[in-house]
Amino acid sequence: MQDYNAAAAWKLIATVDTDGKAGAELVLNLGSTIRIIHDAAGGTVTNHLVSTKGWTLVDAVDTDGRPGNDLVFNVGSAIDIYHDADGSSFTYTAGAAWTYLGASDLDGKPGLELRINAGGRTRVINDRLRTIT
Repeated sequence: MQDYNAAAAWKLIATVDTDGKAGAELVLNLGSTIRIIHDAAGGTVTNHLVSTKGWTLVDAVDTDGRPGNDLVFNVGSAIDIYHDADGSSFTYTAGAAWTYLGASDLDGKPGLELRINAGGRTRVINDRLRTIT
C-alpha cells in the first residue's frame, strides 16, 4: 500500500488511464492545479496548472490518437487539453459562452474530435492537428 500527500484540500475528479500504460490513474483537483497519481507506475505523481480562475473537467478522452486519455477542461472562454503521457497541454479559445457537445470520430483518423456550441454555431476541435474550426 502506498500513501500520497495530496494537499490540504483535494477532491477526486476522475479515475482514468491518462498515460497509456496498464492501470488507471487518480486525478485530483487541488484548486488551480490537478495532481495525477500513477500508482501502477511505482507511485509517480504529476501536477498540471489548469487555471488560477475557475475550471471544470469536461471529459477524459483520446483527443490526439496517442496512448492515454487526455483531460479536457473548461477554463472560461477556452478549452484546455492536457496530455499526461507527454506532459503537454494546448488551449483553444472558444468564446465567452460555449457548451460542450461531446467527442466523436469525425475524420476517421486516430483521436476523437471535440464538438462545442459557441456563439450559436457548432465548432470542432481537432487536437491531433491543433485546430479549432
